[in-house]
Amino acid sequence: MKIREAIEDRNLRMLLLTNFSKNFSTSLINPLLPLFISSLGANKLEVSLVLSASSIASVFLLVPSGLLADRYGRKKMIILSIILSLISPFFFALSTEWKQTIPWAILFSASVTIYFPAKDSIIADYTTEENRPMFYGAINMALCAASIVAPVIGGFLIDNYGWACSFYSVILTSAICLIFALGLTETTGKGRSAKDEEKDTDIRGRYLRVLAVFVIYYISLGISLAILFMAIPLYLEGRFHINKTQIGLFFSAGMGVTPLLTQIPSGRIVKRFGGRRSLLFYLIMIIPTLIAWPVMQSSSALFVLMIIFGGFYAMTWVAEATLIMSIVPSSLRGFSSAVTYTALSIGRTIGPIVAGLVWAQLGSEAVFYFSALFFSLCIPPIFIVKQVVKQ
Repeated sequence: MKIREAIEDRNLRMLLLTNFSKNFSTSLINPLLPLFISSLGANKLEVSLVLSASSIASVFLLVPSGLLADRYGRKKMIILSIILSLISPFFFALSTEWKQTIPWAILFSASVTIYFPAKDSIIADYTTEENRPMFYGAINMALCAASIVAPVIGGFLIDNYGWACSFYSVILTSAICLIFALGLTETTGKGRSAKDEEKDTDIRGRYLRVLAVFVIYYISLGISLAILFMAIPLYLEGRFHINKTQIGLFFSAGMGVTPLLTQIPSGRIVKRFGGRRSLLFYLIMIIPTLIAWPVMQSSSALFVLMIIFGGFYAMTWVAEATLIMSIVPSSLRGFSSAVTYTALSIGRTIGPIVAGLVWAQLGSEAVFYFSALFFSLCIPPIFIVKQVVKQ
């Protein structure tokens, strides 16, 4: 038993380091990628088309990657995603026209999205239903810690040394991430008892019905987030004329510091009130922050608003994961995560196109109202879902 506990503790440490380094490398350039594409001559609609194209790979790869993680192991898929993330930054650095970024944006998106089903599944494999919310909170803290410093460092490197330096930094941190991932212990769900398999079969019907509702939820969420995250850097640069480092600071604070502080409290809230009620509360609190964005007259006020949004949005992560994993057969955890991430990717494919068209036709302020609209559409599916706990 002590050996097993030691292995699990080691896995958790390796997983924390892998998550931190993976998110650090992604956050160095991902928040500022619209500006990079724009710097190569793309207009707002063309930027949206590149971002949408990059999400298409996720739609087609997520479900197969989830099934492969269930069949052949979570660790193998995590390593594959990291290897892919080593390739695209090199070609980003060589791009001289915005059209050249399309295949590498697709590859970079694929490297990110196939990582998450395996990551979510391996966390569930390492934990029980009782401690799972707290472990998800701990892992999310590793993600948030990377998001605190990486966007600012990325913006600083771009402002002072150019885009190529930031891309080479992504390659370096991805290589470090690969070293940590190699230290994980594989989990595949093999060796399960007949009793466990029978339990999985009994709840599979309920799981599939709830999963269909979550597909609607994640498509709406993906559209809203894609609209918002495309608009923020372009809006800040165009209206307030702030530099890349300052824009990176917005993402570090909003998607790094505040989420880091909210993960453990979020886990405790979910453990006490349940994933469904907690998630509904967080969604209701987020919508006013999106509506208020165009009203703010200074970048300082928007900075505070970004922090509030980031805090409540980050608190949804534990609630979502706990709610879904409470009804998922362990043999299909990779598939479940893949389906929800696929729905999110479909939304992220649609979102930038919506943002580009709304920006061109109605102006920059209307983009944030549309983001709030699609966020509000996330609420009805959660009202439908009733949390199902495996007996």
